[in-house]
Amino acid sequence: MWVVFWFDQRWMLDWVQHGLEPKTWTGMQGIIFASFLHGSMEHLANNSLPVLVLGMGLMYYYPKEGLTLMAFSLTLPWIGVWLFARPAIHIGASAAIYSMATFLFFSGLWKKNRYLLATALLVVFLYGSLFWGLFPIEERISHEGHISGAVVGLILSVLYRKKGPQPTVWHWEEEEDDLPDLIVVDAERIQPNTTDIQIHYTYIPNDHNSTGDLS
Repeated sequence: MWVVFWFDQRWMLDWVQHGLEPKTWTGMQGIIFASFLHGSMEHLANNSLPVLVLGMGLMYYYPKEGLTLMAFSLTLPWIGVWLFARPAIHIGASAAIYSMATFLFFSGLWKKNRYLLATALLVVFLYGSLFWGLFPIEERISHEGHISGAVVGLILSVLYRKKGPQPTVWHWEEEEDDLPDLIVVDAERIQPNTTDIQIHYTYIPNDHNSTGDLS
């Protein structure tokens, strides 16, 4: 993203025109290029750290599928933008950020893996404010890209729920050292109970048995 931005600004290439424009055939090129294009240094700086942190999370927990998941996050959300977004040129990596953040969050919930769940909570702590980006609060911000990215991340978390780290399984074992020590009581120190116990028997004759069995 930084290399593309540098070339664009250095030679005034106006690569922003290669962003995604909904419902136009030429605008479909943005499915490949839009995530790498940014309109200003502020726009690029705001997206760089989340891409780095979330991308590291993907590669750490999904070393085999991480690059594929990142490629999906960079491209698939723009399909939804092309289909449903308002007429404008949409650019930036924020759609990929929403996809990766949603993927990590729901993967932690589905798998119940303590490490991945901790990462999911960290994602919420660091980027919980991303929730407000799903609403059309600012006209210049593509909330359509944010929504599409979140949907893609949710779908990917379901499709990849059997990949990567699996649920944490707890195994409990008892060793002999863990058993409580037996308490030995000196029998000579126990005083016998001196209270007399009286038992009374009542004899009731059985009318059907002349032997007088107890009933």
